[in-house]
Amino acid sequence: MQEIVELFESLSRAYAEHDDDGRAASFAKVAESIKCLKKITCGADIANLHGVGQSSVEIVDEFLETGRCERLEELTDVETKIRLRTNELLGMERPKTKDVMKSFVLVKHPYVKECTKTAKDLLKGVHVHVKVAMADLLRREGFLPDYPVEDIRCDTCHLYRDETCSDECTCEEIILERELRALQ
Repeated sequence: MQEIVELFESLSRAYAEHDDDGRAASFAKVAESIKCLKKITCGADIANLHGVGQSSVEIVDEFLETGRCERLEELTDVETKIRLRTNELLGMERPKTKDVMKSFVLVKHPYVKECTKTAKDLLKGVHVHVKVAMADLLRREGFLPDYPVEDIRCDTCHLYRDETCSDECTCEEIILERELRALQ
């Protein structure tokens, strides 16, 4: 009995997550209505209760026969949720807020693909200092993940260096050469 009540409560929550407030309220009402019953042997047992429709009767019959509820499984299936959200985002126009832009990036919206190509072309000719500054700005704005920076910045030329950097700072060598010349 408790499993059937929990089933309708789960359906209510699932529909609420999908922004279907009408069905969410209906299934919550069904869950409340059947709490007073002692036993349910088939869907017809709940057919005369207030707020119980034909679909609720069929859900009970399916659950009692199979131990499952296909409708709930479809609603809670992660792939279905992703597909629904992706379709929603793909139907939208150019993003106007940071959060919507993040969602566009996650689903690889065509707008993002277009912008990414333009951005990559633009960045090809940009100096490494500008790339680092741009990455810092994007990270602060929340567009890039925040991770600990392991790069080393030269105090003389302010060049960022790391193991993968092709631009090597030679300031230390230049300073050592100057000191050696001064000693000679």
